[in-house]
Amino acid sequence: MSDYRKTLMDCFEAHLQQEYLAYCQRHQVQTSISGMITFIVDRELIPDSHIRRFAILKEFRPIFEKNDRHKTITVEALADRFNLSERTVWSILRKAELEKL
Repeated sequence: MSDYRKTLMDCFEAHLQQEYLAYCQRHQVQTSISGMITFIVDRELIPDSHIRRFAILKEFRPIFEKNDRHKTITVEALADRFNLSERTVWSILRKAELEKL
């Protein structure tokens, strides 16, 4: 990691932590990993498309196995679970496969 990138990450981390701690104090809630993740998502620091992609890729394998390795049924289940089109789910899966190549 370059010095510039390390400096930037350190700065980002420090400011994010400071804002999260202030938020927790202001709302009288305890700090937690779950709370921090919610805070980051609410601040829109992670795009929805990244969250969607991460969730689909992590949920795919267990649902695929549960559905006797039927990919179409798995895609339908994921689309229904996350209120997405089947086409969107297929697209995420294809892109992940292409990135492996």
